Amino acid sequence: MLKKDTIRDNPLISILVPVYNVEAYIRKSLDSILAQTYVNLQIILIDDGSTDSSGDICNKYALMDKRITVIHKENGGVTSARIEGLKIARGEFIGFVDPDDWIEPSMYKEMLEYAIKTDAEIVHTDKIKEVKGTYYSIKEDNLPAIIKPSTDVEFLKAVIAGHFTVVLWLNLFKSELIQSCYESLPRHFRNGEDYVIVFLSMIRANRMAYLSKGFYHYVKRDGSIQHNSDISLMFTTAMQFQVINDIVENNPYKSILKPYIDRCFIRRMIFVINKTNIVNHIPIYMPSSLDNLYGKDIVLCGAGTIGYDYYVYLFQCHICSIVNWVDAFPDNYNYSEQVHSIKEILNCKYDIVLIAVEKKDLAEQIMNSLLKLGVEKEKIYWKNPTSIIDTR
Repeated sequence: MLKKDTIRDNPLISILVPVYNVEAYIRKSLDSILAQTYVNLQIILIDDGSTDSSGDICNKYALMDKRITVIHKENGGVTSARIEGLKIARGEFIGFVDPDDWIEPSMYKEMLEYAIKTDAEIVHTDKIKEVKGTYYSIKEDNLPAIIKPSTDVEFLKAVIAGHFTVVLWLNLFKSELIQSCYESLPRHFRNGEDYVIVFLSMIRANRMAYLSKGFYHYVKRDGSIQHNSDISLMFTTAMQFQVINDIVENNPYKSILKPYIDRCFIRRMIFVINKTNIVNHIPIYMPSSLDNLYGKDIVLCGAGTIGYDYYVYLFQCHICSIVNWVDAFPDNYNYSEQVHSIKEILNCKYDIVLIAVEKKDLAEQIMNSLLKLGVEKEKIYWKNPTSIIDTR
């Protein structure tokens, strides 16, 4: 047990883990929570009607550690699971972990120390994106150490637009704040409440602290809620923005935020429509400084959302020739145009390798990989993407 003079009064942290059919991953997630160097934890596992052995695994872990409480309920979606967990949460602070992700041992100790040091109602951290065992550190762009979100209209705009990472699990919340936000959530939400809850907590918080360090391993896998491309995402998105509009109705910055919310809704809905394949792909992003690409032979590096937008845009406007499309994980993509391994760069002639990602730190990691592969530095090109709908 940590000494009381190490962390003031040794407050309890409640960690909520919604569980549904994750028998292959949940042990690693729970082991990482139990390995936390801060031990005064209440760990609440909410089995949302799992049909595999996830519920039994939760029960076995509860027998191993008295800090764990298990709730078994009928399937109602991740939002209802978290709400059930909050009903029995006793912590002064609340954290969230998804059952197919895992966390570094010092995560909650360092977040709690920072919350006490800064007197913050929310502590936000960076994330570590994990794809097939490869880690990418994703830092927030231009986020100050201390923020007063309720009175910082530019920050609220960044949250609405998703320029700030809008997820529950990168935050440690004061209990009264997050409890009140969930009490304000419309009952028809089944999933996707992260966006609404995080925005609502920001607009109500007087003080937020940003700890520029990554602890949370976000493991990208096919089939999770976040990665599904079901048409229901359109309805979830519509509900999210309807609630966001309602939230700002009585806000002093209403006249600024309302038009901005509308633009962000259009942009987000185009993104969702592209995911559902209802129509031919509509590119939201295009490369900056197109003059630099004019008439060049291009290797497009990156096949995610930005990369696919770049490919469609460049293919349609014919300003350059795409001689190859590569990605570190080409098997993750099933486009009509084949995506190749990044090593295939060595087998083609090109003028420019165009890195197709949004975050600067991720671009720098990719750039370093290209340099190690033997790509000349002057042939590597990255700038922040340009959006067809301005949300900055």
